[in-house]
Amino acid sequence: ERITLPSLEEVVDSLSEIMSVCMPDVPDCQWLETWTTLSRSFAFCYNPALEPRALIVYGCISKSITDQEVKQLLRILVKALESFNDITLIEAIVLCLTRIQPLLRPESPIHRALFWVAISVLQLDEVSLYDAGLAFLEQNLHTLERQGCFDHESIADVMMRTREKLEWHFKQLDHAVGLSFRSNFHFALVGHLLKGFRHPTPSTVFRTSRILGTLLSLVAKPFHRDKFEVTPDSVAYLTALVAVSEEVRSRCHVKHAIPRWTTDLSIMENGETIFYGNQNALGMSLPRRQKSWDMLDQSALQFARHHKGPAHQIISAVSII
Repeated sequence: ERITLPSLEEVVDSLSEIMSVCMPDVPDCQWLETWTTLSRSFAFCYNPALEPRALIVYGCISKSITDQEVKQLLRILVKALESFNDITLIEAIVLCLTRIQPLLRPESPIHRALFWVAISVLQLDEVSLYDAGLAFLEQNLHTLERQGCFDHESIADVMMRTREKLEWHFKQLDHAVGLSFRSNFHFALVGHLLKGFRHPTPSTVFRTSRILGTLLSLVAKPFHRDKFEVTPDSVAYLTALVAVSEEVRSRCHVKHAIPRWTTDLSIMENGETIFYGNQNALGMSLPRRQKSWDMLDQSALQFARHHKGPAHQIISAVSII
């Protein structure tokens, strides 16, 4: 059975730890430098058999990264998206970018552009890529928060200012999927994240809740207010979390509350359980199907996918960096 890319990450991390322990006892040891050089050479060389694995290794063991190397990775991503016939390569690039982003210099303009690259990945409508894109988005938010990007400005202002030069490309895809960041940044962002609650992997469901919680904190941060205070900026995240977070339900009064047991039930999609909650007193699971994404025009989704909207967005992001 072929090893998955996330599993390969764990293997590489383990080998890297073993190497770190052994290297001090070996005179003039250059194992890590040699390994990094080899992985980099394969990562940036077209080879369908080796390139995805080399990208994972390169992302895991790199100790430094330059803007030019990130741009090169983005160019490879653009080429992969244009053909869209190697999902594994696209996933590997996204996982690599997730690992190396914290190594970029803090003042690099790439950090903010990568937010929109992550959003573009979420729009690709692929299960494995959605999981990778969600992790990429979470890393991007944490990196920007550590740099103080949201201490004095709202996340909407920061990100929409970055998007100005890309507006023509993004507006087309926003129109296709029916979510406009220009009209309402927060509800558009939540609209993309709600798909995470219907993902078949439980860890992705939990990550979705965690990201929504992070965003709830970020929108309150520049105004020094309680994150559970209902405001035009926070209402989108509170609405998404109220069905899955006991803390939100206890802190935010809901006038027309549904019975508690319905919020803890499994959500079903095509007969498959994708959100794991409690069962009722009879031990029977009573499914509630989330319909927000189903309400979107499927022809619009196909347009967005087959007309390579995300690829054009990423090309634009690369051009302004």
